[in-house]
Amino acid sequence: MMGDIEKGYDLTSVEQAKNTIDSVKDNPAEQQILELLAAKLAKSKGIICDLGCGPGQVARYFHDRGFEAVGIDLSAGMLKQARKFNPGIRFLKGSMRKLPFKDGELAAIVGFLSLCHIPRWEVPSVLTELRRVLRPSGFLLLAFHLGRGTFSKIESWGKPVSLQTTLFESLELQDLLRAAGYRIEGSTEQLMNGPRGYILAIKPGQESDLVHSLRQAVLTGSAKSVETLLDKGLSPDTTFNGFTSLHFAAGDGRRDVINVLLRAGAKVDIPCEGGGGTPLYIAIQMGQLTSARLLVEAGANPTLTDNFGNTLLHLASQNGRSDIAKWLLKLRVDPRSKNKQEETPELWASRAGFHALASMLKSAGEKRAF
Repeated sequence: MMGDIEKGYDLTSVEQAKNTIDSVKDNPAEQQILELLAAKLAKSKGIICDLGCGPGQVARYFHDRGFEAVGIDLSAGMLKQARKFNPGIRFLKGSMRKLPFKDGELAAIVGFLSLCHIPRWEVPSVLTELRRVLRPSGFLLLAFHLGRGTFSKIESWGKPVSLQTTLFESLELQDLLRAAGYRIEGSTEQLMNGPRGYILAIKPGQESDLVHSLRQAVLTGSAKSVETLLDKGLSPDTTFNGFTSLHFAAGDGRRDVINVLLRAGAKVDIPCEGGGGTPLYIAIQMGQLTSARLLVEAGANPTLTDNFGNTLLHLASQNGRSDIAKWLLKLRVDPRSKNKQEETPELWASRAGFHALASMLKSAGEKRAF
C-alpha cells in the first residue's frame, strides 16, 4: 500500500502542487484553525512538522509567521514541488510510520489529510510514533475525511492511480487519540470541499512516576512489570486519558498483561471516556480476537453498545472482519440491532464495500426473525 501511495503522488505531483499550493489561503476555516495553533505556540516556539506535506502549503504558513517549519512526505515528486515553491524551508523524505526525529523534538505536528492513507488497524501505532517525537505539551492537529469505512481512487488529475482512503468519524478518531496517550483540546467539522473533520490534541505533560511506569509496562507488554506495579498499590483500573490499562492491553493484543489485570480485579465492562467503549469494544475495534475471547471468558458482556448505540457487530462489519462477526453471532449478538442513527451492521458492511459480509449478516438476521 505504501508503494501505491508513493507512486500515485509521484505521478500526479505537478498537478497536485498546481491545484493545492494555495489551498490554505483559499480555505478561511483552515486558516482559523492554523491561527489557533500558531497562537498556542507563540510563546514556546519550536519545530512544527507538516506531515504528508505535499507542496508544502502548511509548512509555508508557519514559516511565514516566524516559526521553524519542516515538511515530511513519502513522495519524491511532491518533495520536488515543495522545494520549488518554498526554497527557504527544509523538506525531508520519510514515513509517518518511522519519523526522522528524536524523542520529544517537535513542538507540533500538523497532518492535513495524511492519516487517511493509513489502514485503520495501523492508526494506533502511527499515533504512538507521532507522540514519540512530540515534546511534553506538544500539539497534534489532524484534518481527515469524515465518514465510515474506506473508498478507493483509481484516477487522480486524469492519471491512473491506486489509492485507498480511510474515513473516520470524529469521535472514533478522538477515542484512538486518547488511547494513544493524547488529550483532546478541541474539534470541529466543515462541509466545504467535501466533509472534513479537524481535531487538536496535546501530548500531556509528565505523569507521576508510578502511573507513567504502569502505562509503559502495559504498552510494551511487560506483564511482570505490570504485576510488580500493581503490587505497589496502583489500581488495575488506573486511567490514562480516560482509558484503563485493560483498554490498552485489549487493543494491543497483550494477552499476558490482560491476564495479570484480570487476576488483579480489573473491571471488564468499564467504559472509556468519550465514546463509552469497553475493553471488549476496543479489542473488536482493533481486530484483536484473542483479546476479545479472553475478556468474554472473564465475564465481559458482548451485547453492550457504545454511547451511540453501536454494537460489536457494527465494528466488525466496518472493518470487514467476517471471523469476528461469526464469533459474535455465536454469542447471540443480534445482527438486526440498530444504532441511534437507525443503522444496522449489515448497512455498515455494505457501505464499507464488504458485500459478502453484508450478505452473511442479512441471512443471519432473517434467521433470527423466526
